[in-house]
Amino acid sequence: MKLQAALDYLSIDEALGALGEVARFVDIAEIGTPLLLSCGADAVRRVREAFPALEVFADAKIMDGGEIEADMLYRSGADFVSVMGITNDATVMGVARAARVAGRRFMADMMLVRDLPERARELVEMGAGILCVHTAYDVRGAQASPLSELRALKSFSGHTALAIAGGVNAKNIADVSRAGADIAVVGGAITAAPDRAAAAEELRELMEAEG
Repeated sequence: MKLQAALDYLSIDEALGALGEVARFVDIAEIGTPLLLSCGADAVRRVREAFPALEVFADAKIMDGGEIEADMLYRSGADFVSVMGITNDATVMGVARAARVAGRRFMADMMLVRDLPERARELVEMGAGILCVHTAYDVRGAQASPLSELRALKSFSGHTALAIAGGVNAKNIADVSRAGADIAVVGGAITAAPDRAAAAEELRELMEAEG
């Protein structure tokens, strides 16, 4: 399982500083949506240049203009980008075209998808390399854990990678691993910790203990 650090800052300098503290413990640097909105594609370029050994994910949550937006982010150095699973097929296929041209992948965010199995099947057929079950920030604490959704997707996802985002921390990272996640997305449990490096190291150790 890979550890993805969600950099949901508004300042690229703050994001780079935080990532510098935890980079040796994580696999993927996520340019969070707030950072993308604040700094644009330059945030992707800056992280790519500063941390060439890490994978870079641009959490664009694309809903329209799929090919244009994905192409811009791939050209800026993103290894993969996100498109919302609830959007139009034409948008998803636009992202898929940009991904093929760039030789990259894309993630389908399953937030608000009503029929997970059916939509997941469609998204995989359109080329999604990663499916992400996601508890929204605004409903954290009021919504059930996405672990049940992750387990449901695992039963038929085949070779498609699965990610989980929203509320992942040291208390549940072992459960996340056992449920079959390929990518654990961690935000506040790292970035809001008093000692970000220690928090990331603990998560890494707990992941490795699960094998």
